[in-house]
Formats: sequence, C-alpha cells, structure tokens
Amino acid sequence: MQSRGEKITEIAAGDVIYTPEGEEHWHGAAPDHLMTHLSITEGGIEWHAHVTDAE
Repeated sequence: MQSRGEKITEIAAGDVIYTPEGEEHWHGAAPDHLMTHLSITEGGIEWHAHVTDAE
C-alpha cells in the first residue's frame, strides 16, 4: 500500500489498514504474490486513475 507522497508500506495477510477519508492511496500485489482485499467504507468513494509500476 502507498499513500501519495509517502513510502510503500508492506502489508501481510490479516493486517488491518485504516485510511483517512480523502487520503489518496493505492495497493497491489508484489510481482510474485497475489492480493485481494476487503474495503469497508463510510460515505462516498472517489476512484482515481490507475498508477503505473514506476509510480
């Protein structure tokens, strides 16, 4: 997981992540691992464009 302007945070199975409303962030799998996640939200969600591997 990574928030705009911050370093990458590695997460593992079972981790719980809190992301404040309005914080732009993204997540994805490592090249050799799959990933799925469950998102529980309050209010609306604003989806942004996909980020590249370089970003």
